Amino acid sequence: MSLLVLLPTSSFSLKQFLNQQIQQGQATSAQVNYAASIHVISALKLKLKQYTTGSDNWLNSLTLLASKDISATYELAMYYKQVGNEQQYLYWLNLGSKQSYPRAKLDLISFYYQQEQYSQVIAETEFVAIPVNTELNLERIASIELADNFLALRAKALLVHGKMDELIAFQAQFHNEPLYPIIQNVMRHLTEFKVFEHTSTRTDIAALAERTQTKQCPSSISLIATQYEDLEHLKRIKDDFSTHPLSTYICIQQISYAPLHALKCTGDENSAIMCNESYWKLATGSLNTDYIGVMLPRGGANVHLGIMYWDRFDQFEVFIHELSHLLGFIDEYALPSGHNACQPPFGSKGLNIALLDSNQIQSSQTLHSNQISTLERKKIRAEVIKQLAWGNSIKDSTPILTQHEGYWRIGTPEAYASEIGIFSAETCQESDHLTYKPLNMPTALRHTYADFPQEYLDILQDNAIDYAMPSFQYNVALSLYRKDEDEAAERWLRKALINKRNKKHHDMIVTGAINKGE
Repeated sequence: MSLLVLLPTSSFSLKQFLNQQIQQGQATSAQVNYAASIHVISALKLKLKQYTTGSDNWLNSLTLLASKDISATYELAMYYKQVGNEQQYLYWLNLGSKQSYPRAKLDLISFYYQQEQYSQVIAETEFVAIPVNTELNLERIASIELADNFLALRAKALLVHGKMDELIAFQAQFHNEPLYPIIQNVMRHLTEFKVFEHTSTRTDIAALAERTQTKQCPSSISLIATQYEDLEHLKRIKDDFSTHPLSTYICIQQISYAPLHALKCTGDENSAIMCNESYWKLATGSLNTDYIGVMLPRGGANVHLGIMYWDRFDQFEVFIHELSHLLGFIDEYALPSGHNACQPPFGSKGLNIALLDSNQIQSSQTLHSNQISTLERKKIRAEVIKQLAWGNSIKDSTPILTQHEGYWRIGTPEAYASEIGIFSAETCQESDHLTYKPLNMPTALRHTYADFPQEYLDILQDNAIDYAMPSFQYNVALSLYRKDEDEAAERWLRKALINKRNKKHHDMIVTGAINKGE
């Protein structure tokens, strides 16, 4: 049947006629094919249903339809996301966003947030339309839901940039607004974690006094999130840590927040995290703990004096490993040449590692068996043991010298490998000095997956703060010195002196060792 025969002599255009025929279900196959060829939307949609999703015909039809129907633009974006073609996904998502398709705009902003492009999130959500609370209908409810999502993403991005004024305005506007449950929940969480109080102006002395009154174990730490999602993550870590043996020796006193933007951190998967530690001078009143633990988006976990850094993707075992450094434990894997733990002075460098100088014990490292008496061996034993943090844990019956090929060497014999003794450690194998450890077994200080041995907990019990890191105030002072802010640095040194962790740190502070960056 000819198309021309069916075309009435009226003001109807051919496209309108074909569209009407298709919608009424009266179009022939030939009419549908012709209508699709001249881009009649109803024909393109009908043909689309006939093709297999992802086929060339399907993609061609949907691409043609996208020039007429913005919902098709979004459908293309979702298809390319599903097949993992990020370039095409973003192309069609951007196009849909520019055409003011709400779902496309929301997904694009969500993508920016996931990629940590927070400035872009803030820019894209600056003029979010907030529907007026009038009589609700389905269209208005959908608009409110979209606005709710936009506002939540904006609030999280503002948090990263530390834009507290606008967040406080959000909190006042939405904290009790049932029509906006997502942004309301964000504000509730920020209030719960006292984010709006993190710049408290309480005096340092008052803060220190409060810490003294509330502390339940020898050391305490504040865990710091740098993104909204990490607040709940840290809460889970705190809950998991509550049953760990180390929780007896260091309390997670609080979970708080610091703007990632302000910390100016560096570091990636292949390098240690370092941040602008002078930032913490702004939060002194609200951080009433000895240490700070900062969770960041990425970077190598490490401890720098009184501040611990780790990656949000690190396993719980990494958290425990780094936390143990604050308490005075040292890595049992090989450290880089020149590491502080491998430099004099000799003696225990931590609870589990000792750097021993053979000259200090009045003999060479290898002692000829014919030239050393039992009395001399006892004297050497006493001189060595007094240098060890775990010296009191070594049984009198456990030797610390081994005879090998006619010579005596420092080290517990293999027959006593299951005892606490003196065993060679890998810690300083890249340096010129020999290091020793208490146990002849892999521990959590060598492999994060290994257990934290009870013997190490016993050693910690006997030396609760003797080898612990200095408080985070020491970090602030050092950072200020490096910025040539000497007067401010001196004030923070005095604060560190109030909160001295042990005599070693006291001596370092009062002798000005901080100037050397030690």
